[in-house]
Amino acid sequence: MRPAVTAVLGLAAWMACAPASGTPMRVLDLYDEPMVLTGDILARYAAGNPPDPLKMPFVPRIRSAFARADIAADPVTGANEVKLGPYTIAPTRMEDDKRGNVVVRLLNAGVSSTVTFAFDRTSGDWLITDIRYGNGETLRKLLQIPAPR
Repeated sequence: MRPAVTAVLGLAAWMACAPASGTPMRVLDLYDEPMVLTGDILARYAAGNPPDPLKMPFVPRIRSAFARADIAADPVTGANEVKLGPYTIAPTRMEDDKRGNVVVRLLNAGVSSTVTFAFDRTSGDWLITDIRYGNGETLRKLLQIPAPR
């Protein structure tokens, strides 16, 4: 009886959250998460409220480097001035089941560039291991951290 009640309650909760328009809800694949995380970060930049680098989904080594380093460039765009314009996010390109890259084409302060977010899946969470900027620089170089790969 208990599993049947749980199933009915689960179905009722799903129906209450389903969109009224009749369009099906999109279920995220495990490999969509890096793209979604990147989109959330860029949406905050576009809204003029960039996230604190210490609270972004970086691997611990990068997070601790932010605590002790002061870099002039913005960690996400690699630019000194951030005026984020339109951007496009490509789907996550997986290297294997625990590593993927998200390529972003963006316009910042009138300059078009490409930024690549490198993600690793660690302990079930996708974390940013590096950000590669279109000019050849990387976040790890800016923070003076050796490359992980």
